[in-house]
Amino acid sequence: MPITLAKWSILSTTLVFLKDYPSFQLMIIQFILFASQVLIIIGKPLDSRLENNITLFNELMTSLFLYGLFTLTDSMGRNESKVECGLAMLYLVFFTISVNMFKVLVQLILMINFRILFKKLTRKSKDKVISHKPSELIATSNLSLIQKAHNKMALRQLSTVSIMAPPDNASFNAVFSMRQMQY
Repeated sequence: MPITLAKWSILSTTLVFLKDYPSFQLMIIQFILFASQVLIIIGKPLDSRLENNITLFNELMTSLFLYGLFTLTDSMGRNESKVECGLAMLYLVFFTISVNMFKVLVQLILMINFRILFKKLTRKSKDKVISHKPSELIATSNLSLIQKAHNKMALRQLSTVSIMAPPDNASFNAVFSMRQMQY
């Protein structure tokens, strides 16, 4: 990221301060592009190979565009092919934009398909039921569930009895709160 910021800083400084010297601008910009391409090839600054390749592709297309700008300068003289060169540069820009848009669309489609596939895989794994309990443990656990249910019923009967026979000095609110605590 700092390399990109340095590149943009040099580029904007060159375009502003050397506006009267287009040939110097083109030479400095060409050097910046060449250095950037070398750093991308050697350093591989981005995470994925695809991103590094697209960045290198964009830098190469920028270099081709810059070569087209060389032909449009006054130093090349008066040339009838400048119109064709301008059209070629326009096609180059549209081609570069379309390649980048295609990359984004492909990544978007892959991301959507991955999410759908991930949902299908997680849904299938949730639907599978695996029981590894031996039959004795199941019988014991069923027995303990029956005992728990029996204990709850006994507590309910006790709470009903305590409401029916409240202490003499207890108010209605105290009896009501006792019943809630027993549940």
